[in-house]
Amino acid sequence: MPYMAAVGPATWWPSSALAPAGLLAATSPSGNLEPQTLPFLLPPPPPPPAGYPLLPPRGTIVLQLHPHPGFLAEVDRRRSCSLLQLLKDEGAAPSPEDEKRREQVIRELKKIVMHWAKVVAREQSVPQRLATAMVLTYGSYSLGAHGPESDVDALCVGPCIATLQYHFFVVLRQILEGRPEVSGVQTIESAKVPLMRFRFSGVAIDFTYAQLPVIDASKASRFR
Repeated sequence: MPYMAAVGPATWWPSSALAPAGLLAATSPSGNLEPQTLPFLLPPPPPPPAGYPLLPPRGTIVLQLHPHPGFLAEVDRRRSCSLLQLLKDEGAAPSPEDEKRREQVIRELKKIVMHWAKVVAREQSVPQRLATAMVLTYGSYSLGAHGPESDVDALCVGPCIATLQYHFFVVLRQILEGRPEVSGVQTIESAKVPLMRFRFSGVAIDFTYAQLPVIDASKASRFR
């Protein structure tokens, strides 16, 4: 379709369309339209026809940059440090004391589940030295993206002789409730992912369970 230009270099009016009064300049003596500056804006140009390739103007040089991976890693590191510093300045990041307290809680929880595995082994007449259990963290705490009031998502990895319904929700719960630093133990067995919730030295814990098909649950270390 033929086009004729209006005021702007990127503004066009179809020749078959009726231009609003005053948008185009008057016809010159030669019969050609001469553009002139108008005191108001013209409507945007029509979209290109369907299937028309969107190419840069002729003569445009397109540079395709391939930054060095080390440079990108350094940029990410600096941005991460800047973001962490901002979180600390705003009080949205845990203090060093909070971090130490969480680490201590995880260490104590690992000792408790190891003792629990021995108790289960004794009940099942299995050599206690063979039965082990582990605690693995995941979620925001494991990623280092937690705040001062965030809970700790922890996974108890137990041996094949320790069942979810009895040994985890009953036996382990009784052991936890016997600890003075543990409070508010709740079992949520109907959840999509069954778990226990409690506070350990003031730190909120969401505790889930995974049962391995082996007695030595320390083999779960390969999933770290």
